[in-house]
Amino acid sequence: MIRLKVDIKGYALGNTEAIISQDADDTSLFLDGSEKSFKECISTLEEFSKYSILKLNKDKTRIIVFGSPRPAEVHYLPEYQFQWDPESFKLLGVDFTTDLNDITDHNILMQMEVIKKEVRNWKKMNLNPFGRIAVIRSLIISKIVIS
Repeated sequence: MIRLKVDIKGYALGNTEAIISQDADDTSLFLDGSEKSFKECISTLEEFSKYSILKLNKDKTRIIVFGSPRPAEVHYLPEYQFQWDPESFKLLGVDFTTDLNDITDHNILMQMEVIKKEVRNWKKMNLNPFGRIAVIRSLIISKIVIS
């Protein structure tokens, strides 16, 4: 429905227009920044909700203005109380921050802490070498690959 609405304009990436990305239960929308696109998009999501069990989770919705070094001065549909320009947000398990130089280091350090905690928990178990290998392969490596 979103792709078919002529009043919803996406974010131009070269010759391609990005509008929507859906992974599992996460939806990311890439709009042109106009009030018209934003309002039409929210209206379309609400219309879709009428016919499905899926609803926009307003508490988890984050509005980020790309290319803006400072917080956006516009807040369309204030009655929805969306969170505009948060310092950070999580998308598909990756933390994004306003400091683009910090994203990689932040996520690697965070994942390293998770791995250390996992290793401490499993260190207490009396595992044979094959058990240790199984833990490393199934739990530890998966945390590195996801990152």
